[in-house]
Amino acid sequence: LSNNLTKNNIKNIVFNFSSNSSNHNQHIHRLVKFINYKFDLIIFYGGNNETIQYLQYDPRPGYPYNFYMINELSEFKIFFLKYSSLIGLLEKFTGLVTGIEKKKFLLQEKPNDWYNNITNNYIDNLKKANLLTKNNVVPNKCKNSQFLAILQPVNPTNKEQQILWNKIIDASKSIDNLIDYNSLNENIIFYDNVHIDQSSKPLIADLMTEDIRKIYTKKC
Repeated sequence: LSNNLTKNNIKNIVFNFSSNSSNHNQHIHRLVKFINYKFDLIIFYGGNNETIQYLQYDPRPGYPYNFYMINELSEFKIFFLKYSSLIGLLEKFTGLVTGIEKKKFLLQEKPNDWYNNITNNYIDNLKKANLLTKNNVVPNKCKNSQFLAILQPVNPTNKEQQILWNKIIDASKSIDNLIDYNSLNENIIFYDNVHIDQSSKPLIADLMTEDIRKIYTKKC
C-alpha cells in the first residue's frame, strides 16, 4: 500500500496499529492512545473480527476474542489448559473447562437479538471512530483528518456466518464513509472465511490505493 501511494506521488508513512484477532472496540482504544500523533487518514479495515469471530470465540459483542481466557479463568485452569494435552483436547471439543459453550448457548437462545447486537456494535464503533478522528486528530498535510471504514472481503463458510454477514453488509450501507470490498470476492483465494493467499493481497492494496488517492485529491 505504501509503495502504491508513493508511485501515485503521495508521500506517506503508514502505521499499522492492529494486532492478532483484534476488533474495532480495541482499535478505538488504540486510536485514543495515539491520538496525540498527527494523522491525515485513519482507516478501520475489518468486519470479520467484529462479526463472525463472535461465532468462533467469545460470543459477547465487543469483547476481545480471548477475553474469557485471559481475564475470567482461574490460574489453575489456565495452567492445565496450557500444559495438559488431555485437558486441551477436552476444551477444544466440549468447551467445558472454560465454560465458553455455555456463554454461547445463553446468547444464542435468541439469535436474531444476538445478531442485531453484533451489527449495532460494529456500526456504533465506526461512528465513534469517525467522531474521534474529526474532533480530536490533528492532520499533517490535509486540512482536516479524514476517517475511512473499509468492510473487508469475507467468505462465510456456513449458514450462521452467512446470515450474520448479510446483516453487516446491509447495515454498512448506512455509513457514509464506508466502502465495501466484498466485490473482490470472486477474484480472491480464501484459506477459510477470512484469510487470503499472498497473490490476493495486491488486489486489496490496489483498490485501497485508489480510494485513498480520491480522498487525497479531494480533501488534501
